[in-house]
Amino acid sequence: MRKHCFIATALLLLTACDDGTDWASAGHQDGYASIFNTACKIRVTMIHGKWDNAKYAEGFARGASAAATDIANKGCRS
Repeated sequence: MRKHCFIATALLLLTACDDGTDWASAGHQDGYASIFNTACKIRVTMIHGKWDNAKYAEGFARGASAAATDIANKGCRS
Protein backbone atom coordinates (compact mmCIF):
# COMPACT_ATOMS: atom_id res chain seq x y z
CA MET A 1 0.00 0.00 0.00
CA ARG A 2 2.77 2.41 0.93
CA LYS A 3 4.53 1.64 -2.37
CA HIS A 4 1.36 2.47 -4.33
CA CYS A 5 0.98 5.79 -2.51
CA PHE A 6 4.59 6.67 -3.30
CA ILE A 7 4.14 5.84 -6.99
CA ALA A 8 0.88 7.79 -7.20
CA THR A 9 2.47 10.81 -5.52
CA ALA A 10 5.53 10.65 -7.79
CA LEU A 11 3.36 10.50 -10.92
CA LEU A 12 1.27 13.43 -9.72
CA LEU A 13 4.37 15.53 -9.10
CA LEU A 14 5.89 14.65 -12.46
CA THR A 15 2.66 15.46 -14.27
CA ALA A 16 2.50 18.83 -12.55
CA CYS A 17 5.96 19.68 -13.95
CA ASP A 18 4.77 19.51 -17.57
CA ASP A 19 4.20 23.01 -18.94
CA GLY A 20 1.65 21.72 -21.47
CA THR A 21 3.49 23.06 -24.50
CA ASP A 22 3.15 21.06 -27.70
CA TRP A 23 6.83 21.32 -28.65
CA ALA A 24 6.42 19.46 -31.94
CA SER A 25 3.86 22.03 -33.08
CA ALA A 26 5.92 24.95 -31.76
CA GLY A 27 8.96 23.62 -33.61
CA HIS A 28 6.99 23.20 -36.84
CA GLN A 29 5.66 26.75 -36.65
CA ASP A 30 9.10 28.15 -35.84
CA GLY A 31 10.76 26.20 -38.65
CA TYR A 32 8.17 27.27 -41.20
CA ALA A 33 8.23 30.92 -40.19
CA SER A 34 12.00 31.06 -39.96
CA ILE A 35 12.63 29.67 -43.44
CA PHE A 36 9.72 31.46 -45.11
CA ASN A 37 10.50 34.86 -43.62
CA THR A 38 14.23 34.57 -44.28
CA ALA A 39 13.90 33.32 -47.87
CA CYS A 40 11.22 35.87 -48.74
CA LYS A 41 13.08 38.67 -46.92
CA ILE A 42 10.06 39.54 -44.80
CA ARG A 43 11.60 40.09 -41.36
CA VAL A 44 13.72 38.57 -38.64
CA THR A 45 11.84 35.79 -36.86
CA MET A 46 12.01 35.15 -33.13
CA ILE A 47 11.82 31.44 -32.31
CA HIS A 48 11.76 29.33 -29.15
CA GLY A 49 15.09 27.69 -30.04
CA LYS A 50 14.55 24.75 -27.69
CA TRP A 51 17.13 22.58 -29.45
CA ASP A 52 17.58 20.26 -26.47
CA ASN A 53 13.99 19.05 -27.00
CA ALA A 54 13.86 16.30 -29.64
CA LYS A 55 10.19 16.94 -30.49
CA TYR A 56 10.90 20.64 -31.05
CA ALA A 57 13.94 19.92 -33.25
CA GLU A 58 12.02 17.36 -35.35
CA GLY A 59 9.07 19.74 -35.70
CA PHE A 60 11.41 22.55 -36.72
CA ALA A 61 12.93 20.39 -39.44
CA ARG A 62 9.48 19.41 -40.76
CA GLY A 63 8.33 23.03 -40.72
CA ALA A 64 11.46 24.22 -42.50
CA SER A 65 11.00 21.54 -45.15
CA ALA A 66 7.34 22.48 -45.63
CA ALA A 67 8.27 26.15 -46.04
CA ALA A 68 10.95 25.34 -48.60
CA THR A 69 8.47 23.22 -50.56
CA ASP A 70 5.83 25.96 -50.46
CA ILE A 71 8.32 28.57 -51.64
CA ALA A 72 9.48 26.32 -54.49
CA ASN A 73 5.90 25.63 -55.57
CA LYS A 74 4.15 28.95 -54.89
CA GLY A 75 6.89 31.50 -54.38
CA CYS A 76 6.74 34.04 -51.61
CA ARG A 77 3.02 34.76 -52.01
CA SER A 78 1.75 31.72 -50.06
